[in-house]
Amino acid sequence: HAEDFIKGDHDFKFGVEVETSAVHIAYHYPGGKFYEDYLGNYLMFEWEGEEAYPKSTRLAAFFQDSWMISDRLVINPGLRVNHWRGSVPGVSGSVFAPKMGIAPRLGLTFDLFGDNSTALKAHYGKYYHGLMVQFYMRFQPQGAFREWVWGPVLEEWEEEPPGTYGEQWILDGEDLWENEYTADPNLKMPFMNQYVIGIEREVMKDLSVGASFIYRTNHDFMDKVNITGTWEATTWTCDYPGPNLGKTYNVYRRTNEENQYYFTNPKEGESYGAAFPGMVDFTPTRNYRGLHLTLNKRWSNNWMLNVAYSWSRSWGTNDNTWGEFGENRGSMLGASTMYSDPNYQINTEGPLGIDPTHLLKISGAVDIPVVDVTLGMYYSFRTGSPYSSGMALPRDMVTFRGDSVYIYGEERGSYRYDSIHNLDLRLEKFFRIGGLKVGALVDIFNVFNSSTVTDYETQMDQWSDYQFGYIWGIRGPRTFRLGFRFEF
Repeated sequence: HAEDFIKGDHDFKFGVEVETSAVHIAYHYPGGKFYEDYLGNYLMFEWEGEEAYPKSTRLAAFFQDSWMISDRLVINPGLRVNHWRGSVPGVSGSVFAPKMGIAPRLGLTFDLFGDNSTALKAHYGKYYHGLMVQFYMRFQPQGAFREWVWGPVLEEWEEEPPGTYGEQWILDGEDLWENEYTADPNLKMPFMNQYVIGIEREVMKDLSVGASFIYRTNHDFMDKVNITGTWEATTWTCDYPGPNLGKTYNVYRRTNEENQYYFTNPKEGESYGAAFPGMVDFTPTRNYRGLHLTLNKRWSNNWMLNVAYSWSRSWGTNDNTWGEFGENRGSMLGASTMYSDPNYQINTEGPLGIDPTHLLKISGAVDIPVVDVTLGMYYSFRTGSPYSSGMALPRDMVTFRGDSVYIYGEERGSYRYDSIHNLDLRLEKFFRIGGLKVGALVDIFNVFNSSTVTDYETQMDQWSDYQFGYIWGIRGPRTFRLGFRFEF
């Protein structure tokens, strides 16, 4: 702490963080095989397994200050420097070595009227993605994956005469999955820029209101770019029952089998030596903007109330939902599908998976003196999440027939789940039993007993019996819970 130093008082903080961690990750089929044979022989998956021993190291140094320039203005500057490394057995050096990350931050609070009733707040911050071993563990060579199809089933799929393959397992596809990845020597860690401006005012004793505007942009997404795959442009007409029946799409047919990936920060127009021209047709984006309103009544006179409302919009091409490495159109764990196959880039821009346009939360509590009971409540309203229609391309468009490539039938996020209302209540009463204080609690969840749909079938293909829009899940029913609390 330094008083009267460089035009004001300062509260300096600085430090260093060192983290190293070793992880053992193993996935296997018991016995090396997995069968889908509920009604007899159908599919058999053979997998040599995935086993990795990634090791990560993170070094970080930070400096921050709380600078009180006057009784009305406080500035909070800060700086964080990050260094990351990741390694796997069998590969020399660091397979994951992004550039150093420098993250400045600046915040300020200004007392508008000088009476401590109204505070204007602003903030800018640069935040890097946390280090995760999933980013690079697949740089360690893994076992092969094979898909076998029972002969009569394959005959039906390919409309071949009975007996063409006979009653035996037929190898339908194989992925050796060895040394598939090369890392960009100039790799950068993904980061987010956040801008916030807001105002908070004390309306009366124990009651305040606030408003904030938040804007976020994400940059330097990491992803894997297929540099050996080749495709040819063609058209395909959807013949699946559903909203896209009869529509014709410009798609791509695979013309070779080899997959080698370059792990980088994809940028529009960069070729990265890819065999397919235009593999990186756009720079991935994920943006957010939102307005946040609050009302807070602190506990006094036996009651309290908190209200928060948000309007927001999440938009882009890189999804903000959780997804394993290279398994959806988001790179939360280091890679998406978007640059593995150009078909995944069709209709990929739009509202992201987590995009509640309106979000309202109300919580409160009140003591009821006549019966000496405390009533607590929590109410929420949330706009339904977006979802998209996915359509499987025909098997002859995918060289490794065990794969399934689903394209979006319309702009990403063209559909939304229904909005969700929820009310939870709690009643609590205390009793004295000698020197023991006992609290009896009754919780009621989903008071309205709403049965809002939470999961639809969103994909269409020639294998499933469940059409687009089939309901897979609804909210749980009204639930009661009785509990006791003992204080002594």
